[in-house]
Amino acid sequence: MRAMFCSPHSPSGISASMSDRPNSVSPSSVVGLFYAGSAHGDELAAANIDVSRREPMNDLLRRAVAEGHGEHSISALVELLRKPGPGAARSFN
Repeated sequence: MRAMFCSPHSPSGISASMSDRPNSVSPSSVVGLFYAGSAHGDELAAANIDVSRREPMNDLLRRAVAEGHGEHSISALVELLRKPGPGAARSFN
């Protein structure tokens, strides 16, 4: 699929060159990068900054890395949300 009339600075974030390579992932949007950033939560907590609201996202990132999605696009998290993780007790039906 080719994106038409799309500049490299498109608001959608999709450029024609990216659409030509459907399996390419921008290095700035991989799960592993977000996971690495989540490690700084302890430093923030030590500075009395409440980071508890980020814990569900951090759990999801840990799960994604454990399931081998570290080099995949952050959109891989959507698939993880569709299938319950260990100990999940809620339903989205």
